[in-house]
Amino acid sequence: MTLNDFGTLCHDRGQLTKALRLFSEAMEINERLGYATSVTVNRNNIGMVLRQLGRFEAARGHLMQALSANRKSGSPDVLASLDELSQLHAHLGEHSQALNAAREALVLARSSHDPRAEAAVLGTLGDALLAVGRVDEARECFRDAEGIATKCSYAFYAIRARIGLARADLAAGLVESAETIAAQATAAAKAQGYTSLESEGLLAMARIQLALHNPDRTMQLCHEILRLPGGEETYQAAITRRLLETALEPAGTPPN
Repeated sequence: MTLNDFGTLCHDRGQLTKALRLFSEAMEINERLGYATSVTVNRNNIGMVLRQLGRFEAARGHLMQALSANRKSGSPDVLASLDELSQLHAHLGEHSQALNAAREALVLARSSHDPRAEAAVLGTLGDALLAVGRVDEARECFRDAEGIATKCSYAFYAIRARIGLARADLAAGLVESAETIAAQATAAAKAQGYTSLESEGLLAMARIQLALHNPDRTMQLCHEILRLPGGEETYQAAITRRLLETALEPAGTPPN
């Protein structure tokens, strides 16, 4: 197993700082050996982890370099760079760029007849659409992603799509449906050991409970997120703490 493989394993387990170290070490070795293609793969992975750690500008630098190298070489990995950049743009509120990157990636995924990539990018496009309030279009993307992922047994992307559907239902005011879908998806993520998805699912559940005026349950879910491996490291930690403060307000308890 390579350093990059170990990094991916750590990433999936929520060990983001360790994953970043392993991806960085892999890139240094590949740079010394002159393996340009492997360096670009490493850069994309580093950008992914930096994004999840909330180090957005550092992530942008790596992802833009990876995208440029992939375009120059004609590598199909341009799709992965666009997918990551779309998610980064969405985090930064750069909604037009997020939509454009996701749409370009989706065209590439479909033209290459890659169902795994298509399921992944449909989820990313759904997130970008949901961020600008295009709920029905987002739901369609999530449903398509779930259908492809379920048919092809891509559990990660199927669960990710279900979490997206829960968020879309919440945005549409379908709170009971959102609650059911989010709970099922989060349980599936936990059973599969997908820590990053478990965190996303718990965050969706916390938002739903806040919408249902259940501050105690909201706070419980927020604490569960922060107790996950790497839970204090990610950009979601700041979102979770703000949500926790909001849940504390009705009880008159000052935030920590």
